[in-house]
Amino acid sequence: MGIALACASGERLVSCQHGGTYGTARSVGAFVEMDYPYHAFLTWGWREQEDYRGNFVSLPSPGLSRLRNRHRETSDVVVMVGGSMPVRGARLGFLPSPHNMLRYREAKRDFVAALSPPVRNRVYYRPYRRGLSDLPDEAYMRGRFSDLKTVDGDLDAALLGCRLAVIDHPITTMLTALAANVPTILYWEKEAWPLARQAEPLFQRLRDVGILHHDAAAAAAQVNRVWDDVPAWWRRPEVQEARRAFTRTYARTSRLWWWHWVKALWALARAKGDGPPARGNDA
Repeated sequence: MGIALACASGERLVSCQHGGTYGTARSVGAFVEMDYPYHAFLTWGWREQEDYRGNFVSLPSPGLSRLRNRHRETSDVVVMVGGSMPVRGARLGFLPSPHNMLRYREAKRDFVAALSPPVRNRVYYRPYRRGLSDLPDEAYMRGRFSDLKTVDGDLDAALLGCRLAVIDHPITTMLTALAANVPTILYWEKEAWPLARQAEPLFQRLRDVGILHHDAAAAAAQVNRVWDDVPAWWRRPEVQEARRAFTRTYARTSRLWWWHWVKALWALARAKGDGPPARGNDA
């Protein structure tokens, strides 16, 4: 009611991106109804997502800007980050359907099992602990790998200091790792996470350089291949070019992010008309 009254009185309603899958997912369900119809939607760099309508304004992410290129290896560990595994029915959106979740969880087991022993001993797993109706995660992994270590503190700090990050879902942690320039290997079942057509070419570049894989065995093989000299692989020009191309569109950062935001909000406040301005504005 408060929002409706504000709009009726002439205020401009602006929403902003606050996590992953915005821009990259083919279907976003509730976002289209709850975020995109406002006067403007501030994104982390992207301007188009399928045929969804909205005034998408490209801006640097304040949170990602804080982590921009901050990776410095301080510990020779693999930080493996898990995601939510809900098994109840949900409205149409970006998460895989519940029947995909059993395969998703099994892929975690298959990935760790396929690592060479020296690498497996350096894995620290970050289970997802916030789900209210998720499949058991930490207990499942410990039941198969009794000596598995976990990341229990600040995930950002663990990522910034690890040798290698492994992420099995294309949501916020993926953007964090790539913006911070953390050596990263991604993997997930391709059919479970349909991509927006605008995002597919940038994800293909990640595949081409060995960052993104679509089965656990291939991802584990890549970890084993690069482990002895991760920086030699990660610093290759083609790898860094693929990473930068991706982050420019989906994980944009700037040391002066606040200046971009001030200019954009000032322009939106001064825009004429009662409704949203023309689609595609960019700050």
